[in-house]
Amino acid sequence: MDSKGINLSALALFVCLILSFSSSILAYRTPYWPSIKVGYYRYTCPYAEHIVQNVVNRAVSLNPGIAAGLIRLHFHDCFVRGCDASVLLDGPNSEKEGIPNKNSLRGFEVIDAAKAALEAACPGTVSCADIVAFAARDSSYKVGRIYYDVQAGRRDGRVSIDSETLTNLPSPFVNATELIKSFARKGMSVDEMVTLSGAHSIGIAHCGVFASRLYPQNNQQNLPIDPEYADFLKSICPPEALTNGTGAANPANLDALTPNRLDNRYYLALKSQKGLMISDQALMENPATSRLVNYNARFGSLWSRKFAAAMIHMGTLDVLTGRNGEIRRNCHFGCDASVLLDGPNSEKEGIPNKNSLRGFEVIDAAKAALEAACPGTVSCADIVAFAARDSSYKVGRIYYDVQAGRRDGRVSIDSETLTNLPSPFVNATELIKSFARKGMSVDEMVTLSGAHSIGIAHCGVFASRLYPQNNQQNLPIDPEYADFLKSICPPEALTNGTGAANPANLDALTPNRLDNRYYLALKSQKGLMISDQALMENPTTSRLVNYNARFGSLWSRKFAAAMIHMGTLDVLTGINLALFACLILSFSSSILAYRTPYWPSIKVGYYRYTCPYAENIVQHFVNIAVSRNPGIAAGLIRLHFHDCFVRGCDASVLLDGPNSEKEGIPNKNSLRGFEVIDAAKAALEAACPGVVSCADIVAFAARDSSYKVGRIYYDVQAGRRDGRVSIDSETLTNLPSPFVNATELIKNFARKGMSVDEMVTLSGAHSIGIAHCGVFASRLYPQNNQQNLPIDPEYADFLKSICPPEALTNGTGAANPANLDALTPNRLDNRYYLALKSQKGLMISDQALMENPTTSRLVSYNARFGSLWSRKFAAAMIHMGTLDVLTGRNGEIRRNCHFMN
Repeated sequence: MDSKGINLSALALFVCLILSFSSSILAYRTPYWPSIKVGYYRYTCPYAEHIVQNVVNRAVSLNPGIAAGLIRLHFHDCFVRGCDASVLLDGPNSEKEGIPNKNSLRGFEVIDAAKAALEAACPGTVSCADIVAFAARDSSYKVGRIYYDVQAGRRDGRVSIDSETLTNLPSPFVNATELIKSFARKGMSVDEMVTLSGAHSIGIAHCGVFASRLYPQNNQQNLPIDPEYADFLKSICPPEALTNGTGAANPANLDALTPNRLDNRYYLALKSQKGLMISDQALMENPATSRLVNYNARFGSLWSRKFAAAMIHMGTLDVLTGRNGEIRRNCHFGCDASVLLDGPNSEKEGIPNKNSLRGFEVIDAAKAALEAACPGTVSCADIVAFAARDSSYKVGRIYYDVQAGRRDGRVSIDSETLTNLPSPFVNATELIKSFARKGMSVDEMVTLSGAHSIGIAHCGVFASRLYPQNNQQNLPIDPEYADFLKSICPPEALTNGTGAANPANLDALTPNRLDNRYYLALKSQKGLMISDQALMENPTTSRLVNYNARFGSLWSRKFAAAMIHMGTLDVLTGINLALFACLILSFSSSILAYRTPYWPSIKVGYYRYTCPYAENIVQHFVNIAVSRNPGIAAGLIRLHFHDCFVRGCDASVLLDGPNSEKEGIPNKNSLRGFEVIDAAKAALEAACPGVVSCADIVAFAARDSSYKVGRIYYDVQAGRRDGRVSIDSETLTNLPSPFVNATELIKNFARKGMSVDEMVTLSGAHSIGIAHCGVFASRLYPQNNQQNLPIDPEYADFLKSICPPEALTNGTGAANPANLDALTPNRLDNRYYLALKSQKGLMISDQALMENPTTSRLVSYNARFGSLWSRKFAAAMIHMGTLDVLTGRNGEIRRNCHFMN
């Protein structure tokens, strides 16, 4: 009876929790908050969320710990003055300088990179506060597959006060009652507090924060802790952390079970008395919170949904909207190339740099070439960053993406080198402090020390390693290695400078290879400089040396991530107006809202929950391809058209086979863009296997191409299935010929249920792309009954220079290409219609639009009203994308777009 009673009670409680959670989901899925909403930037900056997600994904891939930093950044922002990005502002008394935040917040460089990209794409549009909210959501998805829609439209605050962090942010040392009160003051429930605590499934805390969990002082809570876990933590965090700060910066994972996975294992750790901080384990000491811990531990999927709902709620706290706040151009106010400046008191002349820095001639050569190619565009600071990355790859196969957009500084002072650069004579503690002052961790310091796997040092720098003076460290050194170094570096180097310039390799094992053998040398007491070997004398750094020595591939990835972080230190940014005018991606006023037509089973946002970043992945590959070759945009739009007009939008055009549509006369050797579809499909199969159809990829790619080369954006309804039939002969009976008149074109489109206006509008796609001489030769040399349409004489002469009459007789020159639009060949715009009015239509089917009263009127209208044409083009593409689609159980989701499953 007791057992059944317990089970029934548990069941009753669970039902209550489910009902409570359901009501909270309903409340938070679309909460009302003035002026913020899902899809806020849909028309003002359509790819805003995608841009942020791209930056977050790259950062988290390089360093999974950044995900925790970005989620925490959002929390620390919202809980102080509301979600207003006040946490990003710089200043001696800003929130960054508050005790809970100083030297512990991470992810600023990710926000900065996203902001820079957004300012380039949509200047002055996306707030820093929204970027922080998007980045937290994208981090949750990247490391936990927890996705939710973010309401946007926040404005950035203008006030940031360090003291407010202490009064608003919950302390890591308090009990559950205090945590409940802290969240209640923000209007958040006990359940939301316990749910959001699950964010501690990822990230780290420093010894100074959790030392009191191991060594309780005075009135601090003495909470139960697993003995083995306590011993492990004590090996990281000595008691001296509480007295003199020794080891206080040493990190430990918040979740010992799955430290890089946002999941409910955190709650299992609490049940096992393995909560890292007092405020974590305290959740088990309160009846209300312990029950919630137990249920979250048991029901992971439910916790994930609650986490999403709580993040949505938190993101609405005290937001600024409308006329309140501002849209900052820079989220907070260095890698500035000041080291390159010449002068008697410049950094070059500083003691750590003088006569030891190398590579200036490489930077100079690169700068000269860049000035020839793109004058006044690329900063010296970015060149230095690129050169460091390329050097890492050349000698170590370590590659990473470099965030660019730095500006060059105007100040360079020799004395600042001594106060900022770590000395080669110091111990590990001093090195740790030096890096900490730059916001870099112990692990990053030890990781970047691995750059000493290559290069040289002069005897004057390492002589004290062989002949210690006075209070210098006398560190152990391999006897044979010492004898070898003494043969290079005599003791006189320390007295009269004899031999002080003699060089030795920093790494005796693989001196020209950037690898982890440097750490093996340290373990063998073969560190060249005092600061190298000193890494073995500190418990924390020696553990990291051993780890890097053991796991070379992991060290390489950490090195890349640390170089990226270092490359963001105190960068100078801003807008060079002369250049910005050339680079800015402005949004056309023609991008307006369209209410999309209804089509059974396909809808906008079809993959929102099954593959949230499907459209972003496709857009990424389209952008890369079109940036390299603008003509690919025309190919992808045409591919969609040639797909939809044959058997419907079912990706039958992609299927391989001797009698497939690819082999049809209108398609053979003329369709382009398959490699872009294939790349997007491969990435989608890796991210969401078996989810996204090839037909939808083709539709997305056409839309993204339209936006890339014409700033024409529209929402794509998705949910198409892939067809299993592809017949070459069907291309001739369904696709309009380039040799027909307007009447035939009208009939062809009418058979597909499309209007005359849509036909003339979609013909505007011929504003981009090419046609081969064999297709337009009859425009120049009409045969038999072909239309002899008027053509501008100069244009005809130009085309004849490309396309000789022999193209019609023996095929000579038939493959020669010409631009479909002679005015703006790489820009999707209405200039095509101006060309038709000037008798410069390339193909018969183009110029024929001027020979029919109805179509000629539409040509004239489109030529006059470009913005209206853009909107009509978007609407017609949406309509075309619904032609005879397969949905539901019809068709399939191909694993490879070229073959049926």
